[in-house]
Amino acid sequence: MNPQKISVGITAFIDILGFENRVLQANSIKDIEIIEDSVNIIRNAFDHETENQLYADAQKILKMKILAFSDCVIINIPLKSEATKYSSRRVQ
Repeated sequence: MNPQKISVGITAFIDILGFENRVLQANSIKDIEIIEDSVNIIRNAFDHETENQLYADAQKILKMKILAFSDCVIINIPLKSEATKYSSRRVQ
């Protein structure tokens, strides 16, 4: 294992509850379009290759890593990043 790839940070696992059930119960094109819209909203907010420049810049500054699969999203934000240089205060 490469010790330089280890970081201390905050990791979140987000499970989108009820997603499978929504897919199984879809009965019309409108139902599928609603599901697609909700997936696009989630992907835009959490996609590792987001098209939203603001999200992309924030991810870069925070060194945020995002993995998405199925109806789950995993996010990791290291405690040491470019942002922490400016947001942490030194206690004297």
